[in-house]
Formats: sequence, structure tokens, C-alpha cells
Amino acid sequence: MQALTNQTGVGDFSLGRVLAQQKDYEGAADAFKKSVTARAGDPLPLEGLVRSLLAAGKKDEAISALNLQLSNDQNQLFAKFLLGGIYGSSGDQAKAEQYLEDVLREKPDSVVAWSSLAGATKDPAGRIAIYQRGLKANPGNVELSMLMATEYEQAGRYEDALHLSEDGVMAHPTYEPDLKHLAALLLDRRTDKASHARALELAKGLSKTDNPAMLDTLGWAHYRVGEYAEAVGVLERVVAKAGQFPIFRYHLGMAYLGAGNPVGAKQELRQAVEKAEGDYPGLSEARSTLEKLNKAS
Repeated sequence: MQALTNQTGVGDFSLGRVLAQQKDYEGAADAFKKSVTARAGDPLPLEGLVRSLLAAGKKDEAISALNLQLSNDQNQLFAKFLLGGIYGSSGDQAKAEQYLEDVLREKPDSVVAWSSLAGATKDPAGRIAIYQRGLKANPGNVELSMLMATEYEQAGRYEDALHLSEDGVMAHPTYEPDLKHLAALLLDRRTDKASHARALELAKGLSKTDNPAMLDTLGWAHYRVGEYAEAVGVLERVVAKAGQFPIFRYHLGMAYLGAGNPVGAKQELRQAVEKAEGDYPGLSEARSTLEKLNKAS
């Protein structure tokens, strides 16, 4: 696969990126089209062209551009992957499967192809079956395991999600996404003290990260085991970095309440409820706790 290592077509490619950043998608598409012609076999201009055409509302033109690449041995597989993504997002599951299955026959280790294939499938059981196939072809793959655990969780199969996440942590004990996912499941789906203590031990492996979602899990684990001062210290950092997420506000509000700060709790819980655009674990508790605080004041 050719990369942007020589100068042929680089100017048009760079212009396309600039125009796309400026949201001049039609101009970007014209520039990328020239770069595709000059750099046959390079996937980067092709991806830029397709994304620009889609952003400009020209899906049919994007599909046509990709169909032209199906006879190009160097870009054929990537073109099929992009076609699968377009048809999947358009709700045409049959065509998405057609192209993505072709990709997976040649690249069975492609996590993004497995993910795109699952994403094109409307049935939750079907998505789980796809990830089962992916793991059979790629035993122990941490990314596929996490994607499948997430599907289990969304399907309400929390114990299956927990067991798969436990397997992931045992195989890769320092892999932070697995640590976070398992700890969060234990905190949100189990009520016993032993599970919450286990979650805190796992979450301590996230203490050196700057990622707010990771730190939130650590702070919430401190809260669940009754270490309210520690929870507040971590969760204040989280909200300072990512206060737009209501679940983080909910966690900090509950930590404030546990630490004896009802004023801070009320302020954060109000934000947690007002900013909620959909459901999240704990939203009902945030509402009921806020209602009690309002009545008490």
C-alpha cells in the first residue's frame, strides 16, 4: 500500500484537508479527486474524497467513486471496507454485509471491519454472534473482547459482560480499558461490598491517567466503599476536565453528600439532572436525591 512519501498529488491532498477543515466539502472533494488520480493505490486521498462527498450530501457520488476503485488491486479492499460502512450507515444491511464479509475473508484480523459489520446489524443477538465469530478467528483479541462485552451489557446480559471482562483483565492485567470496563460493571451492576472492593482495586490501576472517564471510575469506586474524601478529590478533577457529562456531575454530587457537603451535592446533582439528554446509570438516584435535598433546604 502506497503512502504519501513522494510529492505527486501531495499538494492536492493537503489542499483537500484544509478545505475539509474549513467545511468546504465540495472544494475538498475536487482536490481529493485530483490526488486520487495522481496517487493510484493510496488510500488516504480516497478516504478524504469519500468523507468529503458524504459530508456534502453526495452519497451516490461517493459510492460511484468507490466502485471505480474495485478494479484497483491496491485500493480494492479499502474501497470495499468504505462501501460496507456507507451501506451500513444507510440501513442497507445486505449490501454492507456483502462488502464487509469480503474484507474479512482477506483480513480476518481487522477489528474495524468486525466492528463495522456488527454496527450494520440491527439485531443485538446478531451483533453478539458477529463478535463471537471475530473472537473465534482472533482468540484473545482485547479490542474484540471489549466490543463484545459492551454488546452483552447493552443487551442486559450483565453477568456475561462481567465474565468476559474478567477474562480480559486476567489475560491483560495492565490494559486500562479492560480495567475500567470491569470496574464500572462491578460498581453499577453489583451491590455487594466485595464487588465494590474488587472494583476499587482494579480502578487503582487507573490512578496515573489523565483520562476523565478512567478517573471517574476510580472516584466512583472510592465513593462506593465509603471513602468519600478520596472520592471528592478525584471527582473534582474529573468535573474540572469534563463537566459537560452529567454522569460525572452525579458522581461528584453523591460524593459531596457522603462527605457532608449538601450544598455542593445539590449544585452538582442539579447539573446532573438538567444536563441529562438520555438515561445513564444513576439518573433516577440523582433525581430522587436532589428532590430530597430541595425539600430539606
